[in-house]
Amino acid sequence: MMKPLRNFRRRLRSIGRPPSASFVAYRSLGSDTHLRIRGRILTEADKYEAKPEATRWQNFRAVLHQLLSDEVPFAKVEVSYRGVTVEGTSNEEGYVDVSWLSDSPLEPGWHYPEVRISELPINAVADGVRTAECLVPSAEAGHAVISDIDDTILRSDITDRSRMLAWTLFHNFHSREMLPGAAQLYTDIAAVSGPNPVFYVSNSPWNLYSTIRDFLDDRGFPKGPIFLRDFGIRGRDKSRNHKPATICSLLNGGLNARFILIGDAGEHDATYYADAIENHPDKVMAAYIREVESSRDRSGIDVASSRSLKHGVEMVAVDSSDEIRQHLAKRACFDSMSQSQVS
Repeated sequence: MMKPLRNFRRRLRSIGRPPSASFVAYRSLGSDTHLRIRGRILTEADKYEAKPEATRWQNFRAVLHQLLSDEVPFAKVEVSYRGVTVEGTSNEEGYVDVSWLSDSPLEPGWHYPEVRISELPINAVADGVRTAECLVPSAEAGHAVISDIDDTILRSDITDRSRMLAWTLFHNFHSREMLPGAAQLYTDIAAVSGPNPVFYVSNSPWNLYSTIRDFLDDRGFPKGPIFLRDFGIRGRDKSRNHKPATICSLLNGGLNARFILIGDAGEHDATYYADAIENHPDKVMAAYIREVESSRDRSGIDVASSRSLKHGVEMVAVDSSDEIRQHLAKRACFDSMSQSQVS
């Protein structure tokens, strides 16, 4: 939230009872040597609950509350796991990023450290211990997925501003539409010679994290680390590089797996993926670009596809999850996925 508005709201709240302050944990990525605990400290984070029967006005009110989040800068937290506690401090935008180091190799799978707000610089009440979520990928994973979210698995109509705003402002995770077959496709990929990790990378702001997380869980997508961008004005230039920088970081992250990249033609995914393939041709197995209604001019996809093919990696334009499934099934390691699973 912009600082003047944040200060105004805090002056109003100082008149009444102190608000609650919560650590909102983000699903993050660790390794066999450390856990990375990421999240944000916000006031009144759980004020509105998403309900299937919510009206458009109720959804709008809840989304506005998310977008105008009241973050708490310079608060101190304690992260505890397996008898070891480390401390951290939120930055000026309320974000927390703490590493918990292990004396012995961590087993693959999800780890759940506890996070407690130990000191607040404002008049607020810490709401107790929260549980963080951090994935340590298996060294045996043969494949990994990097997926966009909007118009790749979640219908957002990103190229039509009015429809995009309507989806964002007047719906909650119950009423958002999943692209057919996406959850089953990702579940099947994650299971082949796995467990294989799935990473969700989007230009959506962290303010919408809970909506995205709940949508993924509700529709049955494989649980995976989520990477969104900062919504702050001062972070605007930095956020433009969020997607390509995150993709590069994941490819350089030390996993022996070969990556499957899945995006859409509504933004710049084809270009980002072609760049990644040029820089890491041995790390990427294939890339898939979902076509959207306004992307029937395929010149951009064709250019990116040609760039990728020079490095021996196919980038395929697709209209459905089933097309991705059928293309993957041509490879011996994915032949069990040949059956159509659109649902």
